[in-house]
Amino acid sequence: AILFKNYGNARNITIYDYGACTVPQLLLGLDDRLDDPGYATPTSSQVLSVKEGDDDTNSNATNSSSSSGSHKNFNPCRQDPYYLQYTQKYYSERNTSWDFLIINDNTRNPARADHRALSLQFLEAQYIPMLLQLQSNTPQVVFLWTHAYRPSIPRSMKGLEDIGNFTSLTGAGVRSYQHLLENYGISSY
Repeated sequence: AILFKNYGNARNITIYDYGACTVPQLLLGLDDRLDDPGYATPTSSQVLSVKEGDDDTNSNATNSSSSSGSHKNFNPCRQDPYYLQYTQKYYSERNTSWDFLIINDNTRNPARADHRALSLQFLEAQYIPMLLQLQSNTPQVVFLWTHAYRPSIPRSMKGLEDIGNFTSLTGAGVRSYQHLLENYGISSY
């Protein structure tokens, strides 16, 4: 959606609605890190590598790496200074509150111990501090548990070939996410 055809005093500047720039901006109404020119532009040593035969990571980076090793940030707030200015003003003027926070992990992540551990670390380091900061306005957290599947494209399914076992492991992983939140007094479904 187009928000503005001529934003501010600038002519020929079109602002498209991409939503919030970051999860903190969406949940808390601000993210001071957005003013840092190096934010969300990782060095090559900070980019999570994908294991051979796997096709997903627990990266929250807003970038892609090419075969040359260069990185491009796809966050519209990093690409468009007008959009960054607009979102910072928009969210700073509103009392941000949410009834629900839906969290979804890649289907295989909760089912695999190593990926589950990374997801738990991320929840504890990123989401829990934000949820605790909201205090009395903490939204009801809902974990979206996607169903087990047989892939239509080749990918690593080691240990997840049986749908029943895959489903059971995914459920155990999602429950571990819920238990982590419960340890901090945050209820979830």
